[in-house]
Amino acid sequence: MKKNLLWMLASILTCCASMLTACSSNDNPVVEEPVIDNLAVKILGKWMMAETDGKPVPTDSKQVITYESGSKLYYSLSINAISDLNVWVNHCEGRYMIYGNKLSQVVELADANIKFTQSPNIISITDNDMYLITNNETFVDGKSHRITKNLNERKVRVTHDYSADIVGIWEGRQTSEEDVHSDGQLHRWEYKADGTFVYYRQDDNGEWVDDVNSMAEYFVDGVLLCTRWKNVGDDTEYRESWEIASIENDKMNWTAIRQKADGSTYTADFSMTRVKTEEEKTLTGDWYLVKENAYFDETEVVHLLLSFDEYGVYTYNAYYIYSNEPVNHNERRYRHGIYTVDEAAGTIVLRDGRNTEGGNEIFSYAFTNDGLELYPSDDTYTYKFSRPTEAELQKLSEYHKSISADDYVGRWFGIDNSGESMVYLMIEFDDDGNLKYKRYNVSGDDVTCTEETRIFSVFDSEEEDDKIIEVHDPMDFFKTTLYRWNIVDDILSLSTLEEGAAVTTYHPLTPADIKLMEELDKKVK
Repeated sequence: MKKNLLWMLASILTCCASMLTACSSNDNPVVEEPVIDNLAVKILGKWMMAETDGKPVPTDSKQVITYESGSKLYYSLSINAISDLNVWVNHCEGRYMIYGNKLSQVVELADANIKFTQSPNIISITDNDMYLITNNETFVDGKSHRITKNLNERKVRVTHDYSADIVGIWEGRQTSEEDVHSDGQLHRWEYKADGTFVYYRQDDNGEWVDDVNSMAEYFVDGVLLCTRWKNVGDDTEYRESWEIASIENDKMNWTAIRQKADGSTYTADFSMTRVKTEEEKTLTGDWYLVKENAYFDETEVVHLLLSFDEYGVYTYNAYYIYSNEPVNHNERRYRHGIYTVDEAAGTIVLRDGRNTEGGNEIFSYAFTNDGLELYPSDDTYTYKFSRPTEAELQKLSEYHKSISADDYVGRWFGIDNSGESMVYLMIEFDDDGNLKYKRYNVSGDDVTCTEETRIFSVFDSEEEDDKIIEVHDPMDFFKTTLYRWNIVDDILSLSTLEEGAAVTTYHPLTPADIKLMEELDKKVK
């Protein structure tokens, strides 16, 4: 009897346990994560690892991945991420597929017989951040080499790629006491477009010599700079990675999170200044030529003054003087734009500032004992310039004063910090009578931008002897505003005709201004 009671009690408890389990399951059903809308579009672009398991990732262990449409990706790694494999992962091509919120991606290094497989599960994604849980496996010679499971990551979107901006010669010194390669001495680094760099030191005579490295390579993927080198007489390969914080106005700033032996981290910073090439140094300043064109009944004498400044802006003044015509029949043309020097190709590119191929003029160049020679791409004519004399500049100044012209045509940039917010304004007068505005208002982290196009024309009036243009209202063509303009030392001044009206000044648009607008465009709400 006792035995039967025990069996009955066991049966009842088993049933109760089953009922409780079933109730628990019904009360807490398994909920699937909602699929992220339009993930295939949101993921496109360049992303860099920022955190793992809530901790900042050291710069020497970062990865950059670029997703393109059509399931193609590109993958770059800094050194410690795969230090045991000793491979150089520089924009390696791979493929990916999307299944709901999960990705399956593969990158193969055929020359090293290495394959990276990754299975990220994306938790959330915004314009700037992506949170994900990743399972990774690395294969070497077809065998599993390393497995990483449930890695919590935060990636940040990379919006600028400095791979072209870094090309050139830079000078600086590393002064961090904790940095491995810091010696406090001034050095130079020349980053070449082919992915190699040259490291220079100063000898006892102060001359720059490149006798340190037997091999030196680098790549830039977005903001991640990865370098590797070997020293003369030493077969050891050294590697170091940095994040490029900015390249602006011939200044380059680096930053890096470094990890100490005890696992703690510190931030290293490094700043360098661009070293002008001899061509750029020689090019800066004024160049002058005179050319005669003979016609049936008169001779046209063209005086051309071409100037290059240190900010990447060129200006030219062309004066057309006719021997048999009154003075008021002479003509003048003033324009400005942006120039770049490609020393390796031996070319100078003159751009009108619109970043369009149609606005570019490419010249081969050479410096001679007499001056500067420019050769157009169509080989129609060789422009032979020399440095102008004081007498020649004085003569051109007299022409400039006596001949009116539409000097305001071109792209200009101004800054107004008199109010509560910072205002940046780009204006462009074109040859067809269009005036384009682009205005940025910056207040803290908030950036707004407004753009519009208006019609303008020259205003002729016997009552006004100044340089006047009239700008038509975009909503009412017959409603106009008159502006007085003037240009002195390449600075454009604009003001309305009211007495005591404020004067706004603009300088020719520079490469630094274009980069600033690109950065502001990314922040516009």
